Amino acid sequence: MELRGNLAVPERKAAIGVARSRWTTGIALAAVLVAGASGSAQAFESDVRPLLESSCLACHSNLILSSLDLTTTGFDLSDGATFRTWERVFDRVQRGEMPPPPMPTPDATVVDPALAA
Repeated sequence: MELRGNLAVPERKAAIGVARSRWTTGIALAAVLVAGASGSAQAFESDVRPLLESSCLACHSNLILSSLDLTTTGFDLSDGATFRTWERVFDRVQRGEMPPPPMPTPDATVVDPALAA
């Protein structure tokens, strides 16, 4: 039996096969996660969009009225900066700080799905 390194040739080939299998599985898993993130972003957007349109974009669609422009904020929560922005929005809406008076309070049928997203 031929030895290479510390492994016999058949064992070395088996080890290489396992490594290739793990690498292929890792690539496949990454592809699924990226595809899932895209689907998750679409689902998140569809849950949040009614609240944005009814209560947020009147002020948060340009930088003149607010330092937060939600028209340029993405919906992919796997992006750290995007997640932090939406986390701030969530906190302010959940605490009832947004929208501020004298703006009307949005209906629960719009708020609840957005906060649950």
